[in-house]
Amino acid sequence: MKMKHIWRYYGNYIFFCVAFSFFELVMRLSTPRSFDFTGFAFSILFNCIIALVLCSITNFLSKKAHTVVSNVILSLVAGLYISQIIYFNVFGTYYNTESMFNAGQILEFWETALRSFWERLVFILLCAGTIPIYNIFVRKTTEPISRGKKLIAIFISATLYLAMVGSFVPFAVDPFTQYSMFFGQHNYEEAIKRTGWLSTLHVDALRTFVPKEATGAFQTLDELRDTQLNANITQPEASPDYYDSTYDEYEYEDYGDETYEDIDEEYEEEPEPIVFGYNIMDIDFQYLIDNAPNDTIRALHEYFATSQPSQKNEFTGMFEGYNLVMFVAEAFSPFAVREDVTPTLYHMVHNGFYFPNFYTPCWGVSTSDGEYVALTGLLPRPGVWSFYRSHNNYLPFVMGNQLKSLGYKTVAYHNHTHTFYRRHLSHPNMGYVYKGVGGGLELPNIVWPNSDLEMIQVTIDDFIHQQPFHAYYMTVSGHLEYNFMGNAMAARNREAVEHLPYSSPLRAYLATQIELDRALEYLMYRLNEAGIAENTVIVLSSDHRPYGLDGVDGISEFLGRPVEQNFEIFRNYLIIYNQGMKPIIIDRPASSLDIIPTISNLFGLEFDSRLLMGRDILSNSDPLVIFLNRSFITENGRRIRGGEFIPNPGVTVPDGYADFISAVVEAKFAASTSILNLDYYRIVFGKD
Repeated sequence: MKMKHIWRYYGNYIFFCVAFSFFELVMRLSTPRSFDFTGFAFSILFNCIIALVLCSITNFLSKKAHTVVSNVILSLVAGLYISQIIYFNVFGTYYNTESMFNAGQILEFWETALRSFWERLVFILLCAGTIPIYNIFVRKTTEPISRGKKLIAIFISATLYLAMVGSFVPFAVDPFTQYSMFFGQHNYEEAIKRTGWLSTLHVDALRTFVPKEATGAFQTLDELRDTQLNANITQPEASPDYYDSTYDEYEYEDYGDETYEDIDEEYEEEPEPIVFGYNIMDIDFQYLIDNAPNDTIRALHEYFATSQPSQKNEFTGMFEGYNLVMFVAEAFSPFAVREDVTPTLYHMVHNGFYFPNFYTPCWGVSTSDGEYVALTGLLPRPGVWSFYRSHNNYLPFVMGNQLKSLGYKTVAYHNHTHTFYRRHLSHPNMGYVYKGVGGGLELPNIVWPNSDLEMIQVTIDDFIHQQPFHAYYMTVSGHLEYNFMGNAMAARNREAVEHLPYSSPLRAYLATQIELDRALEYLMYRLNEAGIAENTVIVLSSDHRPYGLDGVDGISEFLGRPVEQNFEIFRNYLIIYNQGMKPIIIDRPASSLDIIPTISNLFGLEFDSRLLMGRDILSNSDPLVIFLNRSFITENGRRIRGGEFIPNPGVTVPDGYADFISAVVEAKFAASTSILNLDYYRIVFGKD
C-alpha cells in the first residue's frame, strides 16, 4: 500500500499516536526530574495504545461527530498535560486523581499558577499547537475506514496492551520496575517516570474509585510473614564516630561538642544501666488474630504482633504535664536558620534537642501529606489525600487526641483557607477545635501569603491562660513564590535581607521565614509574660523542603555547590525546645515520621510504638529514614531506590541486609495504607 493511502485511511491513528507521545515528551522536558529513557519508551507504547483505542471508537461515529469528538479528545489530553506542567512548576510534584477532582482548592493559587503559565509558555504552546495542526493537516486529508478495518484496529490495540503488560512480568520481583509501578505499591511520581502519565492516570483512577478494602494491604500474606520472620537478621555495628561523612561538606555549622550533652555519652556514663520497659499497650493480638474477620486484617494483626516496640529511656516523661505548642512550618529548611536574620529559630534549634541528621522527605500530596506524616506517625497512601481520607478514622496517637484525653485544651489553627485540603474535616477528628481563615480565624490583613505572626497574635489568648494546653499551627508565610512582588511576607521583610549576598529568590525565601521567626519570638514573649515558658514545649518541623528553590537560583546557591538530589536535598532541622533545658545532640538518622513517637515518649504518654511507622528518636531502636521512592537511610548506610546499598565508613553489612530493609520499607507503606483504608486502629481498640 502506498504511503498516501496509508495516511488517507490511517492518518488519524498516526497523528494521535504521535501527538500523545509528544505531550509526554514535552511534559518530561518541562519537569526534567521525571525523565527516564526506558520509562519514556514504555510511555510511548501505552500512549499509542490509548490513541489507537480512542481513534477506533471515534471512527464508528458520523464524520461530523468524529470531527467534534476528536477535537474534544485532543484538547482534553493536551489540557491535562498542560495542567500537569503548570502544577509541577508551582508545587514541585504532580497532581493525582483526587487532586484533579478537588481542583477548586488549587485555583486559590491562581496568581502563582498564572506566573507559572508564563514561565512554561513554550511548553504550553507546543502542546496546544497540536490542535490547529490536526485541523489543518490531518482532519481534511483522512477518510473513514471500513468496519472490518475498524475491528482490526481494536484487535491490534488490545493485543498491544496485553503485550505491554506482559513485558512487565519478567521484572515483577523487582519493586522498582515498571511492573511494580503499574500493579504494586503506587508511588505516583516514580510511576510517571517509569510508565508515563496516561498510564499512571488510568491506574490511579482505578485505585481511587475501587472499594477501599480492595486497594491492597499486603500483596500476599507470605510476604508479610517473611518480613517479620527475617527480623532477626544480624545488625552490623555502626562506626562509633559516624557523623554522616557522606556529606561532610553540608554546611551545618559546628557549634562545639562542649555545648551539648551527647545521648551516647550519657548511656556510657551510666554506672548501673537501668532496664527500661517498652512503649506498648495491653493489646491481645492473639485474640485479634483468632477472631479476625478476613485475611487482610489477620495479616495486619500478625504484622504488628511481631513488630519490635521501642524501649522507654532516660527521657521518658521528661515533659510530662507540660504545655505543647506544635508547628508544621511551610517550607521550613536549615537555610532559614541564621543567627543574624532569624535569631529565635537559631536559638531554638541549638538550645533544645539538636538533630543534625534529620530529614523531611517530600510526599505525593505536598503539604497535606507532609503534615499527615508529622502528625500521625504514618506514611501517606499514594494517590489520595490521606489526611482527608482519615477524617472518619479513629486516630488515638495524634497529639490532639492523646492530650485531650488527659484534660488538655486542644486547639489548631491555619492562616490560609480553613477548608483547604479539607482540614475542616481532618483536624477536628484529631481532637482539635480548629480555626482557619473563613472558619473562625480572623486576621487583620488578608494578603498572600498570610502572616504567621498575626496568626499567633490573634489566637494565643484562646489557650494561654487555660493550662495544660496543646496548640497546633500549620503556617503559610513561607509559601512560594519567592519574589518581592507577589509574596507579601517577602515584601514585608525585604529590608532585613537586602544585605545578604544571594540572588533575589533566596533573599525572598529568607524574608518569608523571618515572619515565622517573629511569630515564634512573639509566642515566647507571651509565654514568658504569663510565667509558663519553662513549662511549655515548642515542637517545629517542616511539611517539605522549599521546592520553590529547586531551580537555578536554589538550594545549591545556598550551599555554594550542587546539592545532592537523593538525600541531602531533604535534610532539615527538627525543633524540640523547652526554655531552660540543657541542649542535647542526637546524631542518629531521623525523619518527620519519628516525631509523634518521640513526643509521646517525652510527655510520658501511653502509646503503642508497634502501631506507628516511625520510632522514638531518643530510644535505642534502629533508625530508618524512608523516602517516597523507597530510598532509605539507616545508621549503617543508605540505598537509592533499587540501587546498591552504600555502607557508612567502617561498616560491613551482612548478606541480605539491604534487601531486608527494603522489605521493611515496603511493609511499612503497605501497613500504613491498610491502617488508613480499613480504619485499623478502630478495629484494634474496639471502638464503635
